[in-house]
Amino acid sequence: MRLFAVSLPGIILLGAALDLATTLPRRTLTLIWIAVLALAVRQTVVTSRTQSLQVRLPGGLAATTPQTFYKLQFIMQRARPGNLFFQAGWPGMYLPLQLKNPLYRDVVYAARPDEAEQAVQQLKAAHVPLILWTRHLDATCSPDGRCEDNLATLRNYFHAAYTCIQVFPDGDTLWQRTE
Repeated sequence: MRLFAVSLPGIILLGAALDLATTLPRRTLTLIWIAVLALAVRQTVVTSRTQSLQVRLPGGLAATTPQTFYKLQFIMQRARPGNLFFQAGWPGMYLPLQLKNPLYRDVVYAARPDEAEQAVQQLKAAHVPLILWTRHLDATCSPDGRCEDNLATLRNYFHAAYTCIQVFPDGDTLWQRTE
């Protein structure tokens, strides 16, 4: 997904860089390419050190962090490939665990009130067994539980129809359907 998201801007920037390269002095162009290569090597080293855990998941072999693996493993024990599952904050669990999103939207953080209501209707109709709620979706909530966003309908629904079965170290919560 990451490659897909950055490929078009990357192609445009590459075209602009190639066009600009004809007007730059050779020494400047060489320094730019050295900087690009140094950043690429640094990114590769940092990624291989932080995501050093290689695991086989239903979606294939993946490199991940121990914290993310714990979350993947916990969900994998409760959901089988092909099951419905809703991850509210970011669609990062569907592909590695081969789970299906029951909604027409990938994420709900920027949902309008009518979209949140539609999400509730889709979750009810599909009888989605598990929801992974991302902590940052509650960033607009005050300590007393009131939230200043359009997700109140969705939040109220899953608090009424689901039970929190796990709070992960990063603050995300896994909810299981109770009705």
